[in-house]
Amino acid sequence: ITGDVVPLLEGPAASEPMSPSAPPSPLSGSRQPWSRPHSPARGGSSACASPRGVPVQGPSSPKVESVRGGSHHTQTNSGKRFSLGLVERTVGWGSALASSTIISLLHRSATSDKELTFDDFQRMVAEEWKLRSFYKSDIAQCGYLLAYKNSCFVINPTAEVSSILQALDEFALSLNGILLTHLPVDYVSGHAELSACTGAPVYFGSQECGVLETLPDASLGRAATADTKIPMADDFYFRPLETPGHTRGSVSWCLCALNSDDEDVLLVFTGSLLLNGGIARCDLEAKVTGDSRLQVQPDILRRSIQKIAALPSDTEVFPTACAGSLVFRPGEALIQTLRTTVKKQKRCNPGFRQAMKSTISFGEYMNWVSDSVDFPPYFKACYEANRQPWSERRILYDADDPTVPQALREAPGAFAVPKLDARAFQAASSKSGVVIVDARSAVAASQVFVKGAISVPLDTPETQVEDFWSIWLGMLLPDNPQLLLICEDRDLPDVLGRMQHIGCTDVVGALAMDAWTALAELGETRAGYGLASADGEVGVSIVDVVRDESLVAVDVRSEVEFHGADIGIFDNSISCCLRNMVKEKLWSNFDAQNRILVVCNDGFRSAMAASYLIQQGMNVVILHGGLEAISRVPEVSHLLLNDDFS
Repeated sequence: ITGDVVPLLEGPAASEPMSPSAPPSPLSGSRQPWSRPHSPARGGSSACASPRGVPVQGPSSPKVESVRGGSHHTQTNSGKRFSLGLVERTVGWGSALASSTIISLLHRSATSDKELTFDDFQRMVAEEWKLRSFYKSDIAQCGYLLAYKNSCFVINPTAEVSSILQALDEFALSLNGILLTHLPVDYVSGHAELSACTGAPVYFGSQECGVLETLPDASLGRAATADTKIPMADDFYFRPLETPGHTRGSVSWCLCALNSDDEDVLLVFTGSLLLNGGIARCDLEAKVTGDSRLQVQPDILRRSIQKIAALPSDTEVFPTACAGSLVFRPGEALIQTLRTTVKKQKRCNPGFRQAMKSTISFGEYMNWVSDSVDFPPYFKACYEANRQPWSERRILYDADDPTVPQALREAPGAFAVPKLDARAFQAASSKSGVVIVDARSAVAASQVFVKGAISVPLDTPETQVEDFWSIWLGMLLPDNPQLLLICEDRDLPDVLGRMQHIGCTDVVGALAMDAWTALAELGETRAGYGLASADGEVGVSIVDVVRDESLVAVDVRSEVEFHGADIGIFDNSISCCLRNMVKEKLWSNFDAQNRILVVCNDGFRSAMAASYLIQQGMNVVILHGGLEAISRVPEVSHLLLNDDFS
């Protein structure tokens, strides 16, 4: 079996999911990690385990390498080219460990009198070692479940824990412990909810203050020191590696195995300290709280990175934050997969390489990172939510959602979001400070729209940007908003989970879907924004729209995208970044007499921008499917200008 991962060569298609209930995984190099949960994966498998196979080498018939007392024997199997991906589809779950780690574990299991065959390999993947990722694309964060035989741990769960509970139930696993690398600043942790549902203890670094107060039972808190060893089965155990930097009390969790009198480090879960291609900021706690005493000096972060660098080069690294997260500098060339190794980070991570240099140069690098971007308002809500006592923790849920555990329904701060009729919705929306969030599709919002609402569509076709739904919403909302929701009934649990992820839990209610007629009679609705499409199948044709001499095209992508994207720009468009438009109210620069065409890559940001513009009384139309859609239709692709025409 080769030591590297390569695409599956034979067997079921690589995009075939492992099981119908399995969420997408960003662990595969062939899959972009920003496909929305519960939606088909783009460009790869939607399976929870690695869809990349470990092919068996052989010129004609496949061969499986077995291990006997450290020596290797080649065995031929019957005509199929085996791979890890094929094994995982056969057993229905599987391990997302790299093949090199699998081989290491096979060697560890080998004895002088026992030969390990492919059946042993299959059993190890199916029954012994399981690694599942729980990727939440809306906040660009990933928790993990690692199980060995009957011993199971979860690392860094997010606030929406139902998928973890379903996995535990599906595979009859009891949770032995919850491992926290840190109390996050950029999303709401689910350690307290998961402990309430399972009774599992929560392990955290001894310098991470405030964790005990957040638990439903403080006796389940375990402060871990450098000498702590948390046993799994056999000779395997977790130990914390103190790695302060992103927060003052951050630790990384190492999965280790005894090797004579020494130990082997097989995996390390780094939380938000180390990302695949970047490192996290060390100034967020101080900036979010306004307390300079919480500032972590760059040299502390540098020494923590060096601790990771000192691990064996083939140690697998699993970060929590990934591409799209705001804990690192936007624009940093992060790799779009989670799984990596220490060796790869030494080679491709600029922050990692800077940490190997002098203290002064690393400090300058981190100051450049910190000064390059501010933090969004919802970070403060996340910071506070992660430190709230259990008795005050607000947990949103849909009373009609059968997947909500009873332990959460009965939590002190549990709140079943009510579905409001037209008059109740009108009364709630008239209060000062209330923000209406419309999560319906852009097509639905174009037909009828509630006055004053922000359109944040869940169903933008073929988008990557929408996958960061909660991040975008959190960037646009004011501090501590009261929220009214508009969404399809089937989407309410999803929307509430996304709100929970960013600490926006002051939700008054959701509009009942049968209340639209009555709401219109009360004068609370209006026509939505216009919709144009490249092929004319949705709304009007973009060809007809551009004939309007009063038309002004506004591109709401970032300036980097506008000036440097391969897709090009819309003819005669002006750049007005969405976040700047909202923050600085730049719509005052537009003439209300003009018709405004709003464009972006795929239509998601256009819908958000359009909802603000129609509140100003402007005549707005958005491009359905965005510039991506235009680039695919030859008849209108001339409307895009690329570098050749700039």
